[in-house]
Amino acid sequence: MKHIYLHDYVSFSKEEKVAFFIFLKKIGTHTVTRQRVVFGENALLLDFPEGIDIQTVKERLEDYFAPQKRVSVEIVKQIIDEGDHQILEFGDKKLRI
Repeated sequence: MKHIYLHDYVSFSKEEKVAFFIFLKKIGTHTVTRQRVVFGENALLLDFPEGIDIQTVKERLEDYFAPQKRVSVEIVKQIIDEGDHQILEFGDKKLRI
């Protein structure tokens, strides 16, 4: 499984969220297998199948969110499950959720 983390996604309006998922459906080659809201971080964690080019997905999402400038798109290198919480590992940092 590969993962993309969208920081500040939760602050979007209902219309913006619907538009985003319509966008995801239109680029159907990047099928989201699961989505998780990270409320403490106002973020959305998207899971993609293993065979996908996650860098291409990241670039498409960055292009989509470029006009808003408030959303950061990051690739999650690894998710460590520690019982009641998880640790997301990015290239140079970790985030406990």
